[in-house]
Amino acid sequence: GAFSGGGQGGTVLSRLSQEQIEVVMSSLEDGSVTCVSAFAGTGKTSTLRALALSRPSKKFLYLAFNVTVRDDATRSFPPNVDAKTLHQLAFATHGYRYAKNMADQLRVTDVATALEQSLTERVVPSDSRLVTLAALSVRALASFFNSIDKAPELAHAQALSTEQQRHRAIYPAHVILGAAETLWARMKDQEDDGVAMTMAGLLKMWSLSRPNLSRQYDAILLDEAQDAAAPVVSVLLAQQCALVFVGDPHQSIYRFAGAADALTSNSLPVRTRHLALTHCFRFGPSIAHAANLILVTFKGEQRPLIGAGSH
Repeated sequence: GAFSGGGQGGTVLSRLSQEQIEVVMSSLEDGSVTCVSAFAGTGKTSTLRALALSRPSKKFLYLAFNVTVRDDATRSFPPNVDAKTLHQLAFATHGYRYAKNMADQLRVTDVATALEQSLTERVVPSDSRLVTLAALSVRALASFFNSIDKAPELAHAQALSTEQQRHRAIYPAHVILGAAETLWARMKDQEDDGVAMTMAGLLKMWSLSRPNLSRQYDAILLDEAQDAAAPVVSVLLAQQCALVFVGDPHQSIYRFAGAADALTSNSLPVRTRHLALTHCFRFGPSIAHAANLILVTFKGEQRPLIGAGSH
C-alpha cells in the first residue's frame, strides 16, 4: 500500500486537495514514472513532502534546481529524503579532480589562448581571429553538453546563434568542431590548467558515467522538470527505481540554454502516468479567469487553472 505507519497517512492526506492526494497515492514501484504538471501556486512542494511522509520506509532523492531550494527542502522534508542539486551529484563523483581549476563559464579570451596553443596553421590560418573561433567553439560545446551524445559532433558545431551564422564562411562547421573537440579534451585533462572545467562540463561527465542512483534510493523526485537538460533526463530514465517528475511548462526559463521539458520528453516510457495540479491557492476565481484567458489564447493551454484561494 501507499501508506505505512498507522494513522500518519490519513493525517497527511487530510491537508491535501484531491489532485494532490492522487499524486501522493501514485504507485512507486520500481521502474514507474509519474509526471506531474503543476501550475504555479498549486502546492507542488507540499505534495512531494506528503509523498515522502506517507512512505517513511522508502528512501527518496529530491533533486532541486538550485542551492536555495535544496536548503529549504533539507529543512522541511522528512528524514527519509536526501535533498541535493544535480551539480552537487556531479561534483561529488567528478568535481574533486578539478577543484583547483573550476569556473562558472569559459572565458572566450582564455579559450582563444588555448586554441592558439593547440591548433595548427593548417586548421586555422594565421590571420584568423581566434576570439571568434573561440566563441563558436564554446557555443558548440554548450550544445554538446545539453545533448545525450557521447562526444562533440558536427550538429553541435552547426548550432549557432543568428549572429554567429555570418561567420560560417570563415569557419566551416568541421573547423568549429575540431576546436570544440580540442577544447573539451583540454577541459577534461586534469593536468592542464590552461582551460578550466565548468559545472556544465562536470554534469556532462557525470551523465556519461551512467551513475546508478537506484542503489541508494527507492524513488527520485525531480523538481522544476520543465527545465531539465536532456542528459539528466537520460540518466534518470535509465534508473531502476521509481521516478516522479514535477514542473510547470509555463515557467520554463532555460530553453535558451538548451533545457528540455522532461514532462513531455519523447524518451518517457509508454506507461508513464500523467497527473496535474491545477488548483492554485494563491488567488481566487477572478484572477484565475484572467490567467486562463492568457494561457488559452497565447499558449494553447487546455487545462483550466482553478483559483482556490480567497483573493
